[in-house]
Amino acid sequence: MLAAKVEADIKTEIFKHFQKQSFSFFDERKVGSLMSHITTDAYNLTVLIKQIPETLLDFTIRLIGTGIILFLTSPTFGTITFGILILTFSIASYFIPKIQKNMGKARGIYSELTSNLEESLSGIKTIQSFANEDKEILKYNDNINTYLKTKKATHKLLGTVESSIDPIIIGLIPIVTIIAMFFILGGKFDISDLVVFMLYADILIGPMFNVLSLYRRI
Repeated sequence: MLAAKVEADIKTEIFKHFQKQSFSFFDERKVGSLMSHITTDAYNLTVLIKQIPETLLDFTIRLIGTGIILFLTSPTFGTITFGILILTFSIASYFIPKIQKNMGKARGIYSELTSNLEESLSGIKTIQSFANEDKEILKYNDNINTYLKTKKATHKLLGTVESSIDPIIIGLIPIVTIIAMFFILGGKFDISDLVVFMLYADILIGPMFNVLSLYRRI
């Protein structure tokens, strides 16, 4: 219910903002584009506002607790784990701005598409009177193809990020386990330390995926 109230407040504030704008503001923008801010954008913002605190809080608590235990158990395991975390978020930080740029472009094209669709349907009688149906269809196809190209570029970047990061996160435990086995055989580690690492490292994997997923949507 709280999320619904937040969404209602956001939509109300956007509507109030529109009411205070000059005539030139509305002359330069299409109705469909403004409508998308109140509907789609407000909803997406509400979802992020709801998910950001709980996701980051969950990850932070687990990160601090797991980090303390791992470093107390074995500084080497702790260093390896946090080294992999830093590598993962470094890769994400490189690609995320590019993904956000493409997603912003796609949202702009979608708003334009919605605006053109609204204008076309509201003036359908005029369009049919002058037999301009084919022209409107071509116009719509151009817009939808541009939108699809942008989405394709975005998904390509997402695929690159996921193919780079997911194997690192999923392979965290197997990689460290293989390294640790050599230390155990050399008498430098105790197998109980490895078991502790495997238990607590697994606690981090789920929240890491959640944070990275959230990061891509911001």
